[in-house]
Amino acid sequence: MENTLLSIIVPVYNVELYIRKCLDSILNQTFREYELILVDDGSTDQSGAICDEYALKDNRIVVIHKENEGQSTARNCGIKASSGKYITFIDSDDEYGTKSTIEENIKFMLADDTVDILQYPTLWSGEGRESLLSQKKQIYICDGESFRGVFRNIITTTAWDKIYKRNLLDKVQFPVGRIFEDTFFIMDILKYAHNVIITNCGYYKYKIRSGSTMKSSFSPQKYVDYFDVIFKMLNKAREFKEGEDFYMRTTIQLINRYMLARKQHGKDVFCVYEKQINAYIPRIVSIMKCGFQYRLMDVIKLLVIKSIGLNSYCKLYEVIKW
Repeated sequence: MENTLLSIIVPVYNVELYIRKCLDSILNQTFREYELILVDDGSTDQSGAICDEYALKDNRIVVIHKENEGQSTARNCGIKASSGKYITFIDSDDEYGTKSTIEENIKFMLADDTVDILQYPTLWSGEGRESLLSQKKQIYICDGESFRGVFRNIITTTAWDKIYKRNLLDKVQFPVGRIFEDTFFIMDILKYAHNVIITNCGYYKYKIRSGSTMKSSFSPQKYVDYFDVIFKMLNKAREFKEGEDFYMRTTIQLINRYMLARKQHGKDVFCVYEKQINAYIPRIVSIMKCGFQYRLMDVIKLLVIKSIGLNSYCKLYEVIKW
């Protein structure tokens, strides 16, 4: 569509029970100047037919049917087919929480053409609980300080709670074949985002389902992707003073996850990562400096690993615990 202001891209795969609510929440938005691109990624249920049904009702809807290649490829396909000045994503089993979510947020970008990315609140819903992740006031992050926002837990590493200026997506796409594709994508796109706004307007309703990627157990490939994306984040955290706390917390999580991977899939499956993980263990002086903020056992664990190495620590742990 020519002169489209916003492209809303929805990857679709086997969500016949949820997609109608998702599409209705989009079509009911008070903001109307958008194209809605539905990428049916080889669904084997009625999801594709439902997409076609909605396209007959509204000429702003474009449906693309393709073979199953995963969410990243579906999103990239939607980006390629889009024509909007701005682009946003919504997963096909999620919803917009209010009818004015898009209108309330895109006005910030329309008022200031220097804004590269806008992030709005998320309501995490599922398992009988709801939690709203929101800021008390608008936050502006400028002059290439975006990564500091990540390490201060202000900017999320999810792709769907944001609106992007299109030129950013001419430089960065979603990594194909990766499980933590959103985190890889955000860490890459923030290299080019100089001005980011975090608002408290409207919200995205993320539905936690038992069959979702986030809730699924860690396969060997999921561990590999986890290690790779954590290394990427730790490398960037080293560049910022604000990243010190993030670096320490994440290193502890990395070690715990590595040890769990060894227990679940065998100690030899991930041994290639031992040398890399050893290289990320903070210096002893840093551990001692920040240690009071963490559990004593985690601090002791870091100190021991720094002294004898990860492999020796794991062997010692296995003798004592397993």
